[in-house]
Amino acid sequence: MADLSRFSYSAASVSSLAIFILPIGGSTHTGIVHRTDGILHSLDLMWNDEVGSGKLEEDCPCVTPVLEAEETINLLSLCRLIHLRMEDADPKRHLRIPYAIRYGGSRFDQKTAEFDLGEGYGLTCSTFVLCVFDSNFVPLIELKDWKKRDDDQARINKYLTWLERGFGGFPPASKEHIERFKVDIQRKDCLRVRPEEVAAAGLFDNAVGFPHAVPAGKWILSRLYPTIESNDSLGLVAGSHTFDDPHNFQFESERPMKPRNLTLHSIHEHYLISGATNTVGCLISLLDQIPGSERDNAIMSAAMTILQTSIVRPVSHHQTLNDLITGHVSYSQFTNRLLELVVSAPEGIIVAGVVHDILAYLCGRAFADIDETIRNNQSVIERCQKTLETEILPAWQDSQTRALLQKTLTHIEELPAAFETSRQFYVTFCEVVLAGLLDENRRGREDMIEQLRGSLEQLSDEEFPGAPKE
Repeated sequence: MADLSRFSYSAASVSSLAIFILPIGGSTHTGIVHRTDGILHSLDLMWNDEVGSGKLEEDCPCVTPVLEAEETINLLSLCRLIHLRMEDADPKRHLRIPYAIRYGGSRFDQKTAEFDLGEGYGLTCSTFVLCVFDSNFVPLIELKDWKKRDDDQARINKYLTWLERGFGGFPPASKEHIERFKVDIQRKDCLRVRPEEVAAAGLFDNAVGFPHAVPAGKWILSRLYPTIESNDSLGLVAGSHTFDDPHNFQFESERPMKPRNLTLHSIHEHYLISGATNTVGCLISLLDQIPGSERDNAIMSAAMTILQTSIVRPVSHHQTLNDLITGHVSYSQFTNRLLELVVSAPEGIIVAGVVHDILAYLCGRAFADIDETIRNNQSVIERCQKTLETEILPAWQDSQTRALLQKTLTHIEELPAAFETSRQFYVTFCEVVLAGLLDENRRGREDMIEQLRGSLEQLSDEEFPGAPKE
Protein backbone atom coordinates (compact mmCIF):
# COMPACT_ATOMS: atom_id res chain seq x y z
CA MET A 1 0.00 0.00 0.00
CA ALA A 2 1.32 3.41 -0.93
CA ASP A 3 2.03 5.95 1.80
CA LEU A 4 1.36 9.23 0.02
CA SER A 5 2.57 11.25 3.00
CA ARG A 6 6.14 10.40 1.94
CA PHE A 7 5.82 12.78 -1.01
CA SER A 8 6.77 16.40 -0.39
CA TYR A 9 7.05 19.46 -2.60
CA SER A 10 10.19 20.45 -0.68
CA ALA A 11 13.41 18.60 0.18
CA ALA A 12 14.22 21.02 3.01
CA SER A 13 12.97 18.64 5.69
CA VAL A 14 14.95 15.61 4.44
CA SER A 15 17.01 14.44 7.41
CA SER A 16 19.11 11.82 5.64
CA LEU A 17 18.14 10.66 2.15
CA ALA A 18 15.30 10.94 -0.37
CA ILE A 19 14.54 10.47 -4.09
CA PHE A 20 14.04 13.77 -5.86
CA ILE A 21 11.71 14.16 -8.83
CA LEU A 22 11.94 17.25 -11.02
CA PRO A 23 9.40 18.42 -13.60
CA ILE A 24 11.32 19.44 -16.73
CA GLY A 25 9.52 20.61 -19.84
CA GLY A 26 6.58 18.27 -19.45
CA SER A 27 8.86 15.36 -18.58
CA THR A 28 10.69 14.39 -15.39
CA HIS A 29 14.18 13.80 -14.02
CA THR A 30 15.15 11.90 -10.88
CA GLY A 31 18.12 11.46 -8.58
CA ILE A 32 18.98 11.32 -4.90
CA VAL A 33 19.21 14.04 -2.27
CA HIS A 34 21.31 13.26 0.79
CA ARG A 35 22.38 15.32 3.76
CA THR A 36 26.08 15.72 4.58
CA ASP A 37 27.23 17.78 7.56
CA GLY A 38 23.76 19.30 7.73
CA ILE A 39 23.84 20.37 4.06
CA LEU A 40 21.66 18.80 1.37
CA HIS A 41 23.50 17.43 -1.67
CA SER A 42 22.14 16.05 -4.92
CA LEU A 43 23.39 13.01 -6.82
CA ASP A 44 22.16 12.07 -10.28
CA LEU A 45 23.07 10.99 -13.78
CA MET A 46 22.51 14.19 -15.72
CA TRP A 47 23.31 12.77 -19.18
CA ASN A 48 25.80 10.61 -21.02
CA ASP A 49 29.07 10.39 -19.02
CA GLU A 50 27.83 13.20 -16.76
CA VAL A 51 27.34 12.31 -13.09
CA GLY A 52 26.09 15.27 -11.07
CA SER A 53 27.15 15.59 -7.44
CA GLY A 54 27.18 18.71 -5.29
CA LYS A 55 25.19 20.97 -2.99
CA LEU A 56 21.50 21.10 -3.77
CA GLU A 57 21.16 24.50 -5.41
CA GLU A 58 17.36 24.66 -5.73
CA ASP A 59 14.61 23.09 -3.66
CA CYS A 60 12.74 20.25 -5.34
CA PRO A 61 9.89 17.76 -4.80
CA CYS A 62 10.95 14.43 -3.37
CA VAL A 63 9.82 11.12 -1.89
CA THR A 64 11.41 9.97 1.36
CA PRO A 65 11.39 6.15 1.55
CA VAL A 66 11.13 4.49 4.95
CA LEU A 67 14.33 2.49 5.51
CA GLU A 68 15.98 0.54 8.28
CA ALA A 69 18.74 2.45 10.07
CA GLU A 70 21.44 0.17 8.60
CA GLU A 71 20.06 0.64 5.08
CA THR A 72 20.06 4.42 5.49
CA ILE A 73 23.65 4.43 6.73
CA ASN A 74 24.84 2.21 3.85
CA LEU A 75 23.07 4.31 1.22
CA LEU A 76 24.40 7.56 2.67
CA SER A 77 27.90 6.13 2.75
CA LEU A 78 27.77 5.12 -0.92
CA CYS A 79 26.32 8.50 -1.97
CA ARG A 80 29.12 10.29 -0.17
CA LEU A 81 31.79 7.99 -1.58
CA ILE A 82 30.50 8.76 -5.08
CA HIS A 83 30.55 12.46 -4.20
CA LEU A 84 34.14 12.08 -2.98
CA ARG A 85 35.20 10.53 -6.29
CA MET A 86 33.54 13.31 -8.26
CA GLU A 87 35.39 15.94 -6.21
CA ASP A 88 38.76 14.21 -6.43
CA ALA A 89 41.55 16.31 -7.89
CA ASP A 90 42.49 13.38 -10.13
CA PRO A 91 40.03 13.34 -13.10
CA LYS A 92 40.75 9.64 -13.60
CA ARG A 93 38.83 8.90 -10.39
CA HIS A 94 35.71 10.67 -11.66
CA LEU A 95 32.84 8.39 -12.64
CA ARG A 96 31.86 8.44 -16.30
CA ILE A 97 28.67 6.46 -16.78
CA PRO A 98 27.30 6.10 -20.32
CA TYR A 99 23.64 6.77 -21.03
CA ALA A 100 21.69 3.63 -21.98
CA ILE A 101 18.12 2.45 -21.50
CA ARG A 102 18.54 -1.23 -20.61
CA TYR A 103 19.37 -1.93 -16.97
CA GLY A 104 21.90 -4.74 -17.10
CA GLY A 105 22.69 -5.41 -13.47
CA SER A 106 25.16 -2.55 -13.04
CA ARG A 107 26.48 -2.03 -9.50
CA PHE A 108 28.59 0.29 -7.37
CA ASP A 109 31.16 -1.23 -5.04
CA GLN A 110 30.04 -0.39 -1.50
CA LYS A 111 33.57 0.29 -0.25
CA THR A 112 35.14 2.16 -3.17
CA ALA A 113 32.17 3.40 -5.27
CA GLU A 114 33.83 1.82 -8.31
CA PHE A 115 31.19 1.33 -11.00
CA ASP A 116 30.70 -1.96 -12.85
CA LEU A 117 28.44 -1.96 -15.93
CA GLY A 118 27.56 -5.61 -15.53
CA GLU A 119 25.86 -6.79 -18.72
CA GLY A 120 24.51 -3.36 -19.59
CA TYR A 121 25.89 -0.47 -21.60
CA GLY A 122 24.98 2.30 -19.17
CA LEU A 123 22.22 3.86 -17.08
CA THR A 124 19.46 6.45 -17.27
CA CYS A 125 18.65 8.89 -14.48
CA SER A 126 16.05 6.34 -13.32
CA THR A 127 18.28 3.27 -13.33
CA PHE A 128 21.09 5.29 -11.75
CA VAL A 129 18.89 5.64 -8.64
CA LEU A 130 17.92 1.96 -8.84
CA CYS A 131 21.60 1.04 -9.11
CA VAL A 132 22.57 3.00 -5.97
CA PHE A 133 19.81 1.29 -4.00
CA ASP A 134 20.41 -2.17 -5.53
CA SER A 135 24.12 -1.90 -4.72
CA ASN A 136 23.09 -1.77 -1.06
CA PHE A 137 20.50 -4.59 -1.36
CA VAL A 138 17.58 -2.18 -1.06
CA PRO A 139 15.61 -2.88 -4.27
CA LEU A 140 13.02 -0.27 -5.24
CA ILE A 141 11.54 -1.86 -8.36
CA GLU A 142 11.05 -5.44 -9.51
CA LEU A 143 11.67 -5.58 -13.27
CA LYS A 144 10.76 -9.24 -13.80
CA ASP A 145 7.30 -8.47 -15.24
CA TRP A 146 8.00 -4.94 -16.48
CA LYS A 147 6.26 -4.05 -19.75
CA LYS A 148 7.06 -1.94 -22.78
CA ARG A 149 4.58 0.83 -23.54
CA ASP A 150 3.48 2.25 -26.85
CA ASP A 151 5.04 5.66 -26.26
CA ASP A 152 8.38 4.34 -24.96
CA GLN A 153 9.92 4.04 -28.42
CA ALA A 154 9.23 7.65 -29.35
CA ARG A 155 11.02 8.82 -26.22
CA ILE A 156 13.94 6.44 -26.81
CA ASN A 157 14.29 7.75 -30.36
CA LYS A 158 14.52 11.26 -28.94
CA TYR A 159 17.31 10.13 -26.61
CA LEU A 160 19.15 8.65 -29.60
CA THR A 161 18.88 11.97 -31.45
CA TRP A 162 20.28 13.81 -28.43
CA LEU A 163 23.18 11.35 -28.18
CA GLU A 164 23.96 11.93 -31.85
CA ARG A 165 23.65 15.74 -31.83
CA GLY A 166 24.37 16.70 -28.25
CA PHE A 167 21.89 17.91 -25.68
CA GLY A 168 21.56 20.80 -23.20
CA GLY A 169 25.14 21.94 -23.71
CA PHE A 170 26.49 18.38 -23.45
CA PRO A 171 28.53 17.12 -26.42
CA PRO A 172 27.48 14.25 -28.70
CA ALA A 173 28.31 10.72 -27.59
CA SER A 174 31.07 8.75 -29.26
CA LYS A 175 30.21 6.87 -32.45
CA GLU A 176 30.97 3.60 -30.70
CA HIS A 177 28.49 4.30 -27.92
CA ILE A 178 25.80 5.45 -30.36
CA GLU A 179 26.13 2.18 -32.29
CA ARG A 180 25.91 0.16 -29.05
CA PHE A 181 22.86 2.20 -28.05
CA LYS A 182 21.13 1.46 -31.38
CA VAL A 183 21.70 -2.27 -31.00
CA ASP A 184 20.75 -2.34 -27.34
CA ILE A 185 17.35 -0.66 -27.76
CA GLN A 186 16.29 -3.45 -30.14
CA ARG A 187 16.56 -6.08 -27.42
CA LYS A 188 13.37 -7.48 -25.92
CA ASP A 189 14.72 -6.89 -22.42
CA CYS A 190 15.37 -3.19 -23.11
CA LEU A 191 12.75 -1.82 -20.74
CA ARG A 192 12.23 1.82 -19.84
CA VAL A 193 11.60 2.79 -16.22
CA ARG A 194 10.36 6.36 -15.97
CA PRO A 195 11.71 8.80 -13.37
CA GLU A 196 8.33 9.31 -11.69
CA GLU A 197 7.98 5.53 -11.29
CA VAL A 198 11.30 5.34 -9.44
CA ALA A 199 10.22 8.13 -7.12
CA ALA A 200 6.83 6.46 -6.65
CA ALA A 201 8.54 3.23 -5.56
CA GLY A 202 9.63 5.13 -2.45
CA LEU A 203 5.97 5.37 -1.42
CA PHE A 204 5.96 1.63 -0.72
CA ASP A 205 7.62 -0.51 1.95
CA ASN A 206 8.90 -3.16 -0.47
CA ALA A 207 10.10 -3.39 -4.06
CA VAL A 208 7.20 -2.92 -6.47
CA GLY A 209 6.49 -4.20 -9.95
CA PHE A 210 4.84 -2.70 -12.99
CA PRO A 211 1.23 -2.94 -11.70
CA HIS A 212 2.10 -0.83 -8.64
CA ALA A 213 4.74 1.54 -10.00
CA VAL A 214 2.86 2.77 -13.08
CA PRO A 215 -0.30 4.13 -11.39
CA ALA A 216 1.72 5.44 -8.45
CA GLY A 217 4.03 7.17 -10.93
CA LYS A 218 1.00 8.75 -12.59
CA TRP A 219 -0.06 10.04 -9.18
CA ILE A 220 3.40 11.63 -8.81
CA LEU A 221 2.93 13.24 -12.23
CA SER A 222 -0.42 14.63 -11.15
CA ARG A 223 1.39 16.37 -8.28
CA LEU A 224 4.00 17.88 -10.62
CA TYR A 225 1.66 18.66 -13.52
CA PRO A 226 -1.89 19.01 -12.18
CA THR A 227 -3.30 19.45 -15.68
CA ILE A 228 -2.02 16.06 -16.84
CA GLU A 229 -4.12 13.85 -14.63
CA SER A 230 -6.02 14.32 -11.40
CA ASN A 231 -6.37 12.16 -8.31
CA ASP A 232 -9.86 11.05 -9.35
CA SER A 233 -8.77 9.87 -12.76
CA LEU A 234 -6.19 7.67 -11.06
CA GLY A 235 -8.78 6.12 -8.79
CA LEU A 236 -7.15 7.36 -5.60
CA VAL A 237 -9.22 6.17 -2.68
CA ALA A 238 -9.23 8.74 0.13
CA GLY A 239 -8.08 7.31 3.41
CA SER A 240 -6.82 3.99 2.08
CA HIS A 241 -4.22 5.30 -0.39
CA THR A 242 -4.82 2.66 -3.07
CA PHE A 243 -5.08 3.09 -6.82
CA ASP A 244 -7.07 1.61 -9.69
CA ASP A 245 -4.50 0.59 -12.26
CA PRO A 246 -5.35 2.07 -15.69
CA HIS A 247 -3.91 -1.06 -17.34
CA ASN A 248 -6.40 -3.35 -15.56
CA PHE A 249 -3.81 -4.84 -13.21
CA GLN A 250 -4.77 -5.58 -9.64
CA PHE A 251 -2.91 -2.88 -7.77
CA GLU A 252 -2.21 -4.54 -4.44
CA SER A 253 -1.34 -7.95 -5.91
CA GLU A 254 -2.51 -10.61 -8.33
CA ARG A 255 -4.14 -12.50 -5.45
CA PRO A 256 -6.97 -11.54 -3.09
CA MET A 257 -5.81 -9.70 0.01
CA LYS A 258 -6.74 -11.39 3.26
CA PRO A 259 -8.22 -9.17 5.96
CA ARG A 260 -5.82 -7.95 8.61
CA ASN A 261 -6.40 -7.53 12.30
CA LEU A 262 -6.03 -3.77 12.66
CA THR A 263 -7.76 -3.41 16.01
CA LEU A 264 -5.94 -0.82 18.09
CA HIS A 265 -5.39 -1.38 21.77
CA SER A 266 -8.17 0.32 23.76
CA ILE A 267 -5.62 2.49 25.60
CA HIS A 268 -4.17 3.56 22.23
CA GLU A 269 -7.65 4.60 21.05
CA HIS A 270 -8.26 6.49 24.30
CA TYR A 271 -4.95 8.32 23.95
CA LEU A 272 -5.73 9.39 20.37
CA ILE A 273 -9.01 11.06 21.35
CA SER A 274 -7.90 12.41 24.72
CA GLY A 275 -5.84 15.36 23.54
CA ALA A 276 -3.45 14.53 26.39
CA THR A 277 -0.92 17.17 27.45
CA ASN A 278 2.14 15.73 29.16
CA THR A 279 5.55 16.61 30.53
CA VAL A 280 8.88 15.36 29.17
CA GLY A 281 9.84 14.15 32.65
CA CYS A 282 6.80 11.88 32.80
CA LEU A 283 7.49 10.45 29.34
CA ILE A 284 11.10 9.66 30.24
CA SER A 285 10.13 8.01 33.53
CA LEU A 286 7.65 5.79 31.68
CA LEU A 287 10.09 4.89 28.89
CA ASP A 288 12.56 3.87 31.61
CA GLN A 289 10.11 1.14 32.66
CA ILE A 290 9.93 -0.77 29.36
CA PRO A 291 12.42 -3.28 27.86
CA GLY A 292 15.57 -1.54 26.66
CA SER A 293 16.33 -3.21 23.31
CA GLU A 294 12.79 -2.93 21.89
CA ARG A 295 12.49 0.58 23.33
CA ASP A 296 15.74 1.73 21.70
CA ASN A 297 14.58 0.44 18.29
CA ALA A 298 11.23 2.20 18.70
CA ILE A 299 12.75 5.60 19.54
CA MET A 300 15.47 5.41 16.85
CA SER A 301 13.66 7.54 14.26
CA ALA A 302 12.69 10.24 16.77
CA ALA A 303 16.14 10.13 18.37
CA MET A 304 18.00 10.59 15.07
CA THR A 305 15.80 13.58 14.25
CA ILE A 306 16.11 15.21 17.68
CA LEU A 307 19.85 14.57 17.94
CA GLN A 308 20.38 15.59 14.29
CA THR A 309 22.57 12.55 13.75
CA SER A 310 24.76 12.78 10.67
CA ILE A 311 27.53 10.96 8.84
CA VAL A 312 30.66 12.95 8.11
CA ARG A 313 31.94 13.43 4.60
CA PRO A 314 34.46 10.68 3.75
CA VAL A 315 38.03 11.72 3.04
CA SER A 316 39.11 8.36 1.68
CA HIS A 317 37.34 5.51 -0.08
CA HIS A 318 39.05 3.17 2.40
CA GLN A 319 36.93 4.46 5.28
CA THR A 320 34.31 2.13 6.76
CA LEU A 321 30.85 3.04 8.01
CA ASN A 322 32.11 3.12 11.60
CA ASP A 323 34.64 5.75 10.56
CA LEU A 324 31.91 7.98 9.09
CA ILE A 325 29.25 7.91 11.81
CA THR A 326 29.46 10.90 14.16
CA GLY A 327 29.14 9.32 17.59
CA HIS A 328 26.21 7.04 18.21
CA VAL A 329 22.54 7.37 19.06
CA SER A 330 21.91 6.29 22.64
CA TYR A 331 18.86 6.37 24.87
CA SER A 332 20.61 8.62 27.38
CA GLN A 333 21.57 11.14 24.67
CA PHE A 334 17.97 11.12 23.49
CA THR A 335 16.47 11.76 26.93
CA ASN A 336 19.03 14.45 27.78
CA ARG A 337 18.25 16.28 24.55
CA LEU A 338 14.51 16.07 25.26
CA LEU A 339 15.05 17.78 28.61
CA GLU A 340 17.11 20.50 26.91
CA LEU A 341 14.35 21.18 24.38
CA VAL A 342 11.88 22.03 27.14
CA VAL A 343 13.31 25.55 27.42
CA SER A 344 12.63 26.31 23.75
CA ALA A 345 9.42 24.42 22.90
CA PRO A 346 6.15 23.50 24.66
CA GLU A 347 6.50 20.19 26.49
CA GLY A 348 3.12 18.96 25.32
CA ILE A 349 4.10 19.31 21.67
CA ILE A 350 7.47 17.61 22.22
CA VAL A 351 5.90 14.63 23.99
CA ALA A 352 3.07 14.26 21.47
CA GLY A 353 5.52 14.32 18.56
CA VAL A 354 7.77 11.66 20.08
CA VAL A 355 4.87 9.42 21.11
CA HIS A 356 3.17 9.55 17.72
CA ASP A 357 6.48 8.79 15.97
CA ILE A 358 6.96 5.74 18.21
CA LEU A 359 3.37 4.59 17.67
CA ALA A 360 3.78 4.82 13.89
CA TYR A 361 6.83 2.56 14.13
CA LEU A 362 5.15 0.09 16.50
CA CYS A 363 1.90 -0.16 14.52
CA GLY A 364 3.79 -0.72 11.29
CA ARG A 365 5.30 -3.81 12.89
CA ALA A 366 2.53 -5.02 15.18
CA PHE A 367 -0.08 -5.00 12.40
CA ALA A 368 2.12 -6.16 9.53
CA ASP A 369 1.00 -9.16 7.45
CA ILE A 370 3.60 -11.85 8.12
CA ASP A 371 2.55 -13.95 5.11
CA GLU A 372 2.88 -10.98 2.77
CA THR A 373 6.27 -10.10 4.28
CA ILE A 374 7.50 -13.66 3.74
CA ARG A 375 6.30 -13.58 0.12
CA ASN A 376 8.16 -10.32 -0.48
CA ASN A 377 11.34 -11.76 1.00
CA GLN A 378 10.87 -14.96 -1.01
CA SER A 379 10.98 -12.92 -4.21
CA VAL A 380 14.41 -11.62 -3.14
CA ILE A 381 15.59 -15.21 -2.61
CA GLU A 382 14.29 -16.28 -6.02
CA ARG A 383 15.99 -13.33 -7.72
CA CYS A 384 19.33 -14.06 -6.01
CA GLN A 385 19.16 -17.78 -6.83
CA LYS A 386 18.31 -17.10 -10.47
CA THR A 387 21.16 -14.59 -10.75
CA LEU A 388 23.68 -17.02 -9.26
CA GLU A 389 22.48 -19.88 -11.49
CA THR A 390 22.29 -18.02 -14.79
CA GLU A 391 24.90 -15.26 -14.66
CA ILE A 392 28.68 -15.10 -14.31
CA LEU A 393 29.23 -12.29 -11.82
CA PRO A 394 32.34 -10.36 -10.79
CA ALA A 395 33.72 -11.75 -7.55
CA TRP A 396 32.54 -8.84 -5.42
CA GLN A 397 29.00 -8.96 -6.86
CA ASP A 398 28.83 -12.75 -6.45
CA SER A 399 29.87 -12.36 -2.81
CA GLN A 400 27.30 -9.64 -2.15
CA THR A 401 24.52 -11.62 -3.84
CA ARG A 402 25.28 -14.71 -1.75
CA ALA A 403 25.39 -12.58 1.41
CA LEU A 404 21.98 -11.11 0.57
CA LEU A 405 20.59 -14.60 -0.09
CA GLN A 406 21.79 -15.92 3.26
CA LYS A 407 20.65 -12.79 5.10
CA THR A 408 17.15 -13.08 3.61
CA LEU A 409 16.87 -16.80 4.43
CA THR A 410 17.83 -16.08 8.03
CA HIS A 411 15.41 -13.14 8.15
CA ILE A 412 12.48 -15.37 7.07
CA GLU A 413 13.31 -17.92 9.76
CA GLU A 414 13.31 -15.20 12.41
CA LEU A 415 10.14 -13.44 11.24
CA PRO A 416 7.52 -15.31 13.36
CA ALA A 417 9.38 -14.64 16.60
CA ALA A 418 10.12 -11.05 15.57
CA PHE A 419 6.46 -10.36 14.73
CA GLU A 420 5.30 -11.77 18.06
CA THR A 421 7.87 -9.66 19.90
CA SER A 422 6.61 -6.57 18.05
CA ARG A 423 3.00 -7.29 18.98
CA GLN A 424 3.86 -7.86 22.62
CA PHE A 425 5.93 -4.70 22.80
CA TYR A 426 3.09 -2.68 21.28
CA VAL A 427 0.83 -3.94 24.08
CA THR A 428 3.50 -3.13 26.68
CA PHE A 429 3.94 0.38 25.31
CA CYS A 430 0.20 1.00 25.45
CA GLU A 431 -0.25 -0.40 28.95
CA VAL A 432 2.81 1.25 30.47
CA VAL A 433 3.63 4.43 28.56
CA LEU A 434 0.27 5.51 27.13
CA ALA A 435 -1.58 4.55 30.29
CA GLY A 436 0.94 6.53 32.34
CA LEU A 437 0.58 9.57 30.10
CA LEU A 438 -3.20 9.41 30.34
CA ASP A 439 -2.93 9.19 34.12
CA GLU A 440 -0.67 12.26 34.25
CA ASN A 441 -3.08 14.12 31.99
CA ARG A 442 -6.00 13.18 34.25
CA ARG A 443 -4.16 14.32 37.37
CA GLY A 444 -3.22 17.57 35.67
CA ARG A 445 -6.82 18.30 34.79
CA GLU A 446 -7.97 17.46 38.30
CA ASP A 447 -5.36 19.81 39.77
CA MET A 448 -6.47 22.53 37.38
CA ILE A 449 -10.09 22.08 38.43
CA GLU A 450 -9.11 22.26 42.10
CA GLN A 451 -7.13 25.43 41.51
CA LEU A 452 -10.07 26.95 39.66
CA ARG A 453 -12.46 25.92 42.44
CA GLY A 454 -10.18 27.50 45.05
CA SER A 455 -10.06 30.72 43.07
CA LEU A 456 -13.84 30.79 42.81
CA GLU A 457 -14.26 30.27 46.56
CA GLN A 458 -12.23 33.40 47.22
CA LEU A 459 -14.64 35.51 45.19
CA SER A 460 -17.15 37.66 47.10
CA ASP A 461 -20.83 36.79 46.89
CA GLU A 462 -21.83 40.43 47.31
CA GLU A 463 -23.79 42.00 44.50
CA PHE A 464 -21.40 44.96 44.30
CA PRO A 465 -18.17 43.85 46.05
CA GLY A 466 -16.18 46.76 47.50
CA ALA A 467 -19.02 49.26 47.16
CA PRO A 468 -19.68 51.60 50.22
CA LYS A 469 -22.35 50.31 52.61
CA GLU A 470 -25.51 52.38 53.03
